[in-house]
Amino acid sequence: MKCCIVSPFPPDRCGIALYTYRLVNKLEGFCEVAVMANEAGNGSAGIGLSRAGPRVIRCWRRDTLSYPIRIFKAVLRERPDVIHIQHEFLVFGSRKHSVIFPALLVLLKLLNVPILLTMHSVLRRSALSGDFFSLHGIGSKIPFLKKLVTILFVKIICALSNIVIVHNELMREELIEDYGIPSEKVHVVPHGVELGPPSSRRSSNPLIAFFGFVTPDKGIETLLLAFSKVLRSEPSARLMIAGGYHPRLAKENPRYIGTVERLLKELGLIESVEFLNEFLSEERLSEVLSSASVIALPYSEDRIIGSSGALASCAKLGRPVVATRIPRFSAELEDGEEALLVSPGDSEELAEAILKCLKDEGLRDRLGRSLRSWGEGRSWERVAELTLELYERAIGEA
Repeated sequence: MKCCIVSPFPPDRCGIALYTYRLVNKLEGFCEVAVMANEAGNGSAGIGLSRAGPRVIRCWRRDTLSYPIRIFKAVLRERPDVIHIQHEFLVFGSRKHSVIFPALLVLLKLLNVPILLTMHSVLRRSALSGDFFSLHGIGSKIPFLKKLVTILFVKIICALSNIVIVHNELMREELIEDYGIPSEKVHVVPHGVELGPPSSRRSSNPLIAFFGFVTPDKGIETLLLAFSKVLRSEPSARLMIAGGYHPRLAKENPRYIGTVERLLKELGLIESVEFLNEFLSEERLSEVLSSASVIALPYSEDRIIGSSGALASCAKLGRPVVATRIPRFSAELEDGEEALLVSPGDSEELAEAILKCLKDEGLRDRLGRSLRSWGEGRSWERVAELTLELYERAIGEA
């Protein structure tokens, strides 16, 4: 069996690229894989890419109108048995470029080869409002038209795919019940977790860590307000923001860049907070997370359903997590078991949960163990096994 996987790929520094890298490494022993990857920079993204491994064909570039035809030509030369596309809104570039994604599917349908589409996020249909579109840089005018276009977009890309893969049952239910996608077409394959030895490192002082790209929907402002309250009870505590501003903000929301630095000054937190403002290698990120007493994921966007690659990293090391009660987390975690869940945007509740963890070592250990156990059922080997089963099913039904 030969599979063409269309996706960003390292050295691209995005979650979808890392997801595909992990998946391909486990698929290789069972099928021939060719990755139709984007042309990226020379950075390593913290991943060692050996010369042995899948064929990576750099055939498309973000923010171009030519990517559908370029990917089509590259896949045509490969003559695969199955095509697997990794989709996230804006993964192929800005909105005017991402909106032509259905054209790629139309072209690939001409090859008469089954297409699997992994949707890494699903927009809640009921939440498609002017406020939602404004927050994501599309403006608040004529929201009914933007909502209609969004719904049609989702329906079309699902109709053009033989199988649609999502990461949890809530995503599947949304597609079936609110978008009218046939239930037999939508399948759940969880986000993978790469397990290693649980972390035993600890910082000498209480350390709260946040990691990932900094964007307006990550709740950084709420975290800084909460941390200022934490300091009143735990003056030796430290906060590390292990990440930097997302590159797309320079085009889409340049005014947001500098928000963290301004808040640190306003709240008097410069001495207690370390903002790295850079993309961390996997090795450096593991060092930070291993040392953390608590990992805070205070995301505020509750209108997008998906799975969290950040959560997978926490599970890998067995670190305790305080997260928000949004679909990305509440769809997969039980409050008080695998994590403590709080209301998004509530700095008081977030501070209380962080302090609860800092003051109770037994709670921290229990949460970390439970999250790691949750992750053990989502190994990349299991993800690859489920994906292969769907490849075989799609080929058999074609």
